[in-house]
Amino acid sequence: MDRYLLSCLLLVCMVLAYPSEISAQRSRVCFAQSGDYSTATSIGFCSHAVYIALNPTSKAFVGILNPANDADDLLGGIRKFANLKKTYPYVDLYMGVLGSISAGNILWLNQQASRKTFIDLLVTKMASYPEMSGVYLDFDGLTNLYQNWYALFVAELNTALTAKNLKLITALPWDASASGDIYYSSTLSTLPFNVIKMHEEMYSTVATTSTRPISPLFSLAAPFNDETKTIYNNVFRWVLKGFLTTQLVVSLPMYSLKFTTSGGSQFGAAMTAVTKDTYCNALLFGSKNTLGAPQAGEGFAYSSSTFYTYNTPASLVDKLQFVIATNMGGVGVYSLDQAGSQNAEMLRQVTSVLAPTPPASVSYPPVGDAMCGVPVTFPAPLTTTTAATTTAAATEEVPLLLQEEAQLLREEVPLLQEVVPLLEVVLLLQEEVPLLQEEVLLLQEEAQLLREEVPLLLEVVLLLQEEAQLLQEEVPLRQEVAPLLQEVVQQLLVVAPLLLEEALLHQTQHRQLRHQPVHHQPRLQRQLRRLLRRLILAILRSRKITELWSRNTVRT
Repeated sequence: MDRYLLSCLLLVCMVLAYPSEISAQRSRVCFAQSGDYSTATSIGFCSHAVYIALNPTSKAFVGILNPANDADDLLGGIRKFANLKKTYPYVDLYMGVLGSISAGNILWLNQQASRKTFIDLLVTKMASYPEMSGVYLDFDGLTNLYQNWYALFVAELNTALTAKNLKLITALPWDASASGDIYYSSTLSTLPFNVIKMHEEMYSTVATTSTRPISPLFSLAAPFNDETKTIYNNVFRWVLKGFLTTQLVVSLPMYSLKFTTSGGSQFGAAMTAVTKDTYCNALLFGSKNTLGAPQAGEGFAYSSSTFYTYNTPASLVDKLQFVIATNMGGVGVYSLDQAGSQNAEMLRQVTSVLAPTPPASVSYPPVGDAMCGVPVTFPAPLTTTTAATTTAAATEEVPLLLQEEAQLLREEVPLLQEVVPLLEVVLLLQEEVPLLQEEVLLLQEEAQLLREEVPLLLEVVLLLQEEAQLLQEEVPLRQEVAPLLQEVVQQLLVVAPLLLEEALLHQTQHRQLRHQPVHHQPRLQRQLRRLLRRLILAILRSRKITELWSRNTVRT
């Protein structure tokens, strides 16, 4: 029960912190993978359309994801997509740039020269498509090591694009708990918006043998009860990082997962195979089989052998209400090539809620033939009779609705009063965020200094090891010198008295024989000569060993 109370509390905090604007037109960001969209009318429902075509190379050059389709600047897929601006001038077109650490094509982020090379080439590439409003940047798999370098890159890229009157929008990982500190920087809060990639599977690595949700709004029953794998929790965490909800767009899957089962009728049922399928095929399957009640914003349908997970029209309502209640910037749909039909049923439903009124002097694309098993009613054809009936009904219902709303507001007052202290806690937490960010930067700087010291310490260790080896080699030499020194001392002890005696004798003889010829003077005794010779030899041997020792010492 506490988990559900916490979920509701976080949701209420976001609602109160950012009052919703129900009537506001919200963004519909349409993602398109490489292809030919020259006849795609579904783009008419988008406020922004991203063509994912480019990728960096390992040498910081601008590469193309699908050269066979997009390499030709004049006739390729990018040019065809850019030409849609003529048909839909109210849609902002963006060039999608996709890179990842795992692919090894953005490891150069740590080099300022490489960052500049890539940015210059990208800006030059954008000049070939003046119809486009800017760049959508999706760098996947960043780690703590790249945090500061990515922040620098985003700031440098934004500056370069702004100078050319172009905009930058970025992708955010859905897992804010793990990636929030890595991706967030102050530059992101100045961009038109950032897209949280909630279209990616959250439980793909957990439930590998069972049917599973894609991106639930709230937590489900175990094993799908991880709060960090929910839309609401991650939106809340990105807000705590420093975003306003209006700066965030939630990207939802406009595709389906098809599971092969044996009577599976709920999430968590055993399955033997799973494939990605179009959204239209899921709608068609749901219209002919059992449609499950939405669970935490996740829809599904099943038969005796097949189970589909997708955003059913009913489950999509839950997610759109969340977007409106939290005053988010809008919804993204991924992707146009997986919609499965010209009507783009999911995109139509999103538009009917977030932007029911088209821009001035614009009409949304008309309804085509229903090919997916569900009626397509938006935009509905307007007739005088229908308009009159609607106006009359509205005139009768509005007073009743206003009375009900007033009663609901009166009932909400006590609840709001209870929530106010909790909002103060949220504000305090937001004030702590800059301090924590500064602390993280200091820790990163300290870690960098420690990493720089490691090579020096390794060199010191090697020198100490060499010195220890040399000292071990000196031990035998020192052992050889010691006896020689003792021998020298012994010889000196023997010679010293003789030298003293000889000196006294010479002194006496000198006095007596001062006036005798030189050849009459006595010579040194033979014994003394032999002792001196032995002493000199011992000194020479000890000197030779000492020289060897000295050379080893100098080498050390």
